[in-house]
Amino acid sequence: MQDNYYWRGREWPYKEVLPRIICEEIISTEDSSLPKDYKLFCFSGIPKVAFVASDRGMDTKFDFYDILWNKLPLSQHYPNSNLDMKKPLQWEEMIKLASKLSKQFPHVRVDFYIDANGYIKFGEMTFYHFSGFQVFEPREYDELFGSWIDLSLVEKNQKKDDNVRK
Repeated sequence: MQDNYYWRGREWPYKEVLPRIICEEIISTEDSSLPKDYKLFCFSGIPKVAFVASDRGMDTKFDFYDILWNKLPLSQHYPNSNLDMKKPLQWEEMIKLASKLSKQFPHVRVDFYIDANGYIKFGEMTFYHFSGFQVFEPREYDELFGSWIDLSLVEKNQKKDDNVRK
């Protein structure tokens, strides 16, 4: 309750947020482990790359995939796992949901879980993945991700916001 997350990563949307306690439902899994976290990087409503976070809280691993579920030779901050992860049955639905949720944003990461009953659970939308501080390996992916952001949309959205305020 004492932390202001703005000071950690200088993410301006957190600057004036008052700390609160939020209780969430536990997401059950078939084997009672923590659920895998499916995170889709979206650009103007188009999911381009995803990663699955596994073994959270113990020995976290990130495995990156393209949207067709081809494993990418990519890592960031955490090592890749040795798992041969199968594409979840809900994958196409997650892509549709991420597309819809991210349509109005030049870039956002949309996160999901799958519970023990096979239902998709929304996690969060992240506008500043690792506060923008963690590089991808290989480094070419930093440039690739950046090339997918259409900054002209930021200016257009700002003008819309200004017109609404008038």
